[in-house]
Amino acid sequence: MLIVEDLIRLSWDKAFELEELDLNNEDHQAFSENSDIIEWETENDLFSILFGEFPQWPPDMFAVVGMIAKRTGAYSFVRDGIPSGVPLDWIAKDFVPQRTDAFGLTSSRQKLLLHANAWRHGIILLPFFEKMIKENPNAKEQLHSKLKEIELAISNDRSLTSAEKNKLKDLCGSGSDQRSRKTKRLGMFNYIQSLWKTLIELRHMEVVQPIGPWEFLKQDPERKQLFGAVLKLLVISDEACTDIDKLDFEDNVKKAPWINGVFAAQLINQLNEGKTETKNIGKSDQDKVLNKYIPWTPKDLKLNINSNADFSPVLPKGRTTSLGCSLRSMSRNIGLAPITTEVNAKFGNFSGYKKTGLFNLLAIPYPFDICQNCFQPAFDGKNPSRNSSERWRWFYVQQTWIDALDTQTKRTGQLNDLSKIIDNSQNRGGEIHGVVLPELSLDFNLFVGFADVIAEQHHSIEVLVAGTSNALVKLPKGQLLKPGNFVCTAIFEPLTAGTKKREYSLSVQHKHHRWKLTREQIINYGISHTLNPMYDWWENTNISTRTLNFWAFRENSILSTLICEDLARSDPAHQVLRSIGPNLVIALLLDGPQLDSRWPGRYASMLSEDPGASVLTLTSGGLLHDRKAGGRYNNSYQVALWSEPGKPNRVLDMGENNGGILLNLQGVDRSTQTLDGRHKAKSAKEWRLVGVKEIEK
Repeated sequence: MLIVEDLIRLSWDKAFELEELDLNNEDHQAFSENSDIIEWETENDLFSILFGEFPQWPPDMFAVVGMIAKRTGAYSFVRDGIPSGVPLDWIAKDFVPQRTDAFGLTSSRQKLLLHANAWRHGIILLPFFEKMIKENPNAKEQLHSKLKEIELAISNDRSLTSAEKNKLKDLCGSGSDQRSRKTKRLGMFNYIQSLWKTLIELRHMEVVQPIGPWEFLKQDPERKQLFGAVLKLLVISDEACTDIDKLDFEDNVKKAPWINGVFAAQLINQLNEGKTETKNIGKSDQDKVLNKYIPWTPKDLKLNINSNADFSPVLPKGRTTSLGCSLRSMSRNIGLAPITTEVNAKFGNFSGYKKTGLFNLLAIPYPFDICQNCFQPAFDGKNPSRNSSERWRWFYVQQTWIDALDTQTKRTGQLNDLSKIIDNSQNRGGEIHGVVLPELSLDFNLFVGFADVIAEQHHSIEVLVAGTSNALVKLPKGQLLKPGNFVCTAIFEPLTAGTKKREYSLSVQHKHHRWKLTREQIINYGISHTLNPMYDWWENTNISTRTLNFWAFRENSILSTLICEDLARSDPAHQVLRSIGPNLVIALLLDGPQLDSRWPGRYASMLSEDPGASVLTLTSGGLLHDRKAGGRYNNSYQVALWSEPGKPNRVLDMGENNGGILLNLQGVDRSTQTLDGRHKAKSAKEWRLVGVKEIEK
């Protein structure tokens, strides 16, 4: 039997916050007696000691209540109160708004948003140490300084309306009537604590039960009480994470506002030092606090933002779907991804993640020529990989275009040719911000070599994405250049003064599904002379740890990548993809012409509809022409396909003897609206294709 307590324990990892887990009952009682925060009537057990106070970090709260909402189906009871435009006479005809808004989410929306913004700016956490200030004059000065910082951060917070800013400033103002402000802050803290207390009190409730009709809530008031607390905390913690992907540590004035919450937590730790030591958040300096709570930087792609990423991973979110009824419809700032033992979801950002304006993406469909014999049977020693009686075989792709680069001089020459395409693109279209190459276009050494060229010669490019046949992967002991099918991504930092070459970070994502070539595909691709169409042929690659990488690449925008078959197979990666809702997805293919009638267009359209992503598919030019061995398709230069929400797919033709396609992408502001009716204008981007140029080799 799974109960609420199990989900709280698993979703919120207390190991960091409580480094010493030898708390005893006397410690907890002493703390409770010395606190003028909400009184406790907790059971005398370790769970109450460890989990009695709500998570101070909003993503931790979201992980807990999101998992409870998901496992209980609480979100499915949410409706957005009385619909707008409803005539009063309809309300008079025995219309019961409680049935529509069973948990008071609509009627208390402004209250929930105020608490969320106060939490995000660190105001909610102030009651933790305000009592101690009486005994510490230096801490009082620290508090006044912190309140001024928070006021300035509120003034610079573009996500708040003027009315919201005034309410928040009133909570931390430095003028008269400080006692009233302190009382208000304590009341706000106690409101969140009271909702959390409901979860603790009902922690033995079973969560895996049939959702049942609405009438079940009337027969089970405790379940309704639990659902109400969970859903309100879900709204508060989601809104508290507004702009969580917009971090700026270099600007001390305009830093992300909720970083004040981290500093407030650090101040709590300082004030607690020597008093109730076991209640400390952790004996850590500022860097350690920030490294725990803010784990991603342009240099280092790390796993999400909450404490227990293995069970309930939380990541920043791009688009909120307006379709269906699911947990992902209930949030617009952060998303709860599936358990990471199946798919690891990782988040990072570009150097230009705060920029607005066009994102110019150069698609290079390399290699431009592919030998007809590149699809080959895979053999284990001298014996076929399967017995002759079996109906399927293994194949591999022989990168003949790379085998031909058998000297360093030839490799350098090929990199110079690719660099020339970038030069030609810049001559035609100005700054280039991203470069993409198809599936299995390079090997890892060529990829790194190309990244080095870009770092030194093309300073406007922020990202390089390419498919490779091997990659350097980390092992428990050292690293290994592993063969397989990968998408490698290089994220470039800005050029620093006094240097000629930029730094960049590398990330690797393994293909999630093997490609199976059927009889029809073998004939269509014209490769029956090497692969017998009597058999099904499976791609000879291992399925390693499944990972999906996400990056904030422009304001209110998230980018993700897929490899060929991963675009078509819905599980398990698409669950993560739709939970996070990237604004742009790049799918690298080794495929035929990118026609709207073929499979890439069909599956790209599905992601454009839900969660509302724009999708680019790109294949190698060498597979589309010089078909002397036969095949279904005529010579073609239709190497890419673009899909965006609400518009027909667009086939992109490279043109004969050219080296690439330049896509001018414009981010159009879109509103987000959650299942419970929270609406935010201009809070997400939808990427439109506004220009296409053929680029010479």
